[in-house]
Amino acid sequence: MDETVVLDANVILRYLLQDHDLSAEADKVIKNHNLVARTEVVCEVVYVLQKVYSVDRKEVSEVLRRFMNLAQMYNPEPAVIAGALDLYGDSRLDFVDCILIAVNKTEGLEIATFDKEMLKILDN
Repeated sequence: MDETVVLDANVILRYLLQDHDLSAEADKVIKNHNLVARTEVVCEVVYVLQKVYSVDRKEVSEVLRRFMNLAQMYNPEPAVIAGALDLYGDSRLDFVDCILIAVNKTEGLEIATFDKEMLKILDN
């Protein structure tokens, strides 16, 4: 493995979608480096897959779960991302809301929100 690289959303998207001339370059980056996928970048990928490419929420959840489990992948918040992807696939909440709920569930931190849907889940 070469050095560690922090992935931008466009590299992840080209790798996952295989829909562009840059997809081959994304493959090389993914296969030849240790990888870091920051939580904020994962949020952008989820948004683009759903809003731009109309990928079903369950499929987004499954594809990103597999991607985040690549052997050379590091994420600073693996339990938060995993919990958020699970919730996102089974709910209608925005992914950022799913992140906050996962933070509450995995880290025990209180979430201050006025969002009624979030409050229902947080109170369980």
